[in-house]
Amino acid sequence: MNLDTFLIWTVCLSCVSIFLRATPSPSYRGWSLVSGGILAIVALLVYFVPEWAAIVGGGLWGVLVLVPLIGFAQVNRLINQQQYAKASRISAYLRWLHPADGWLEHPPILRALERAWQGHREEAWQYLQHYNAETKPIGRHAIAIFYAMDARWQDLQDWIEESIPQRVLKQELNLLLYYLRSLGETGQINELLHRIQQYERILDKGDRSNSLHLVRMFAFAFCGQVDEVVRLFKRALSSYDRAYQDFWCLTALMAAGQERTARQKLIKLSQENNGLLESAISWRLAHPPPFAARILNNASQTFLFQMRDTWGQDIRYGRVFSLKPQKARITYSLIGINLIFFALEIYLGGSENLEILYSLGALIPEAAWDGEWWRFILANFLHFGYIHLIANMFALYLFGPFVELNLGIWRYLCVYGISGIGTMVGFAFWVERFGDPDTILVGASAAIMGAIGATAAILLRGWRLDRSRMALKRLRLILLIILSQTAFDFVIPQVSFFAHTSGLVLGFGVGWAVSYSNSQEY
Repeated sequence: MNLDTFLIWTVCLSCVSIFLRATPSPSYRGWSLVSGGILAIVALLVYFVPEWAAIVGGGLWGVLVLVPLIGFAQVNRLINQQQYAKASRISAYLRWLHPADGWLEHPPILRALERAWQGHREEAWQYLQHYNAETKPIGRHAIAIFYAMDARWQDLQDWIEESIPQRVLKQELNLLLYYLRSLGETGQINELLHRIQQYERILDKGDRSNSLHLVRMFAFAFCGQVDEVVRLFKRALSSYDRAYQDFWCLTALMAAGQERTARQKLIKLSQENNGLLESAISWRLAHPPPFAARILNNASQTFLFQMRDTWGQDIRYGRVFSLKPQKARITYSLIGINLIFFALEIYLGGSENLEILYSLGALIPEAAWDGEWWRFILANFLHFGYIHLIANMFALYLFGPFVELNLGIWRYLCVYGISGIGTMVGFAFWVERFGDPDTILVGASAAIMGAIGATAAILLRGWRLDRSRMALKRLRLILLIILSQTAFDFVIPQVSFFAHTSGLVLGFGVGWAVSYSNSQEY
């Protein structure tokens, strides 16, 4: 497989995934247009001018997909840390890449938040006045920000209930977040929990997990669940500004009945140079949340318990793969071993030199059956070329930590080892009877497919036993990845369909078996 083929498949699989996830939501029509357009252009180029397909498709993908994804993630991180000026500068460039997604109006709103953060509310309102119209989403967002800046939560709640149709509220996530928070801010805790239950499936759609976690944090804070608020900020909401985290932890402390302690700390926190925080603290001191244990009804207490359980499942099953480094020492050690072997290949004469691969332990069935059994093991750490290595190590980096953290070190090694070695042995049997005994096989693909199979087993068990919606959602994503890999195997002749399928089946079987008795905290 050459670089052009690898790039075309990467672009196509990425765009198909984005298109399928973005199309159902009107809020992401820009992503649908971009991903669909790139797919169409790549398809035409492959048919008419194949030599240009990789460079043009890869270029469009890089500019219109990769750069915006990374940039928008950075903007959201800066907003969470209340660094609105930096977020505004970045979004001023990114907005031209996705004008159909509402990003054209983001810089003025971020500048308004920056002025409000500095304590200049009048200047902030001047920025927002240009968009102060209920007929457009940006106008409704501006009005909600205006109320929130001055902590006019009752006015905000009344405006939404009287002027915003339910259909609009369900479509515009920012308005829904402001509305749910306003219920807690005005002491309507039971109504807050009832509304969260009503809108939970809407918040759980697509890539809204951060919003769902934020709403859960509101609920836990106003219900006095201090430990749950702390856990959320340590895990799902860790990118938020420290002062923001402290504010909500102290809110939870107030609602738990420790008002005097929380009040003293809030007064100290108000000395931060943050106009938005100062306004929120002034409201909190003047309107402390009620003692939650006294006013929660039975239905609210039941739902609160369910929400704690559900959020724990979301944490366990939600991060099937992540680009962020995790505490997965075995996965990173395995990547290191593969890199060492590849460096040795290069040092000895080249990673595509068959004689070098043979001398280092590549699997040749005839040689393995003649007594060189170590080839069944070493072949899993050798790779044919840079693309082969990069693709496998990236996949291991993505999928390995989830299996390791859910199953534990030894069970994970069982999955990885049995999938890799078992596939090599099976391949040798297959080739001896039906193929060329001099066929050579190298790569960690089978072991990595074993990790993907184990991931499917963990998620299937989570769905069946815990009835976790998150496990089912991630299981569907894994099945899509498996189908894409299967299509890839059939199209690319150099890829071993047998090795990938065998590794997947072995990984699923071992993962299903060893996950019975494991209760690792993810």
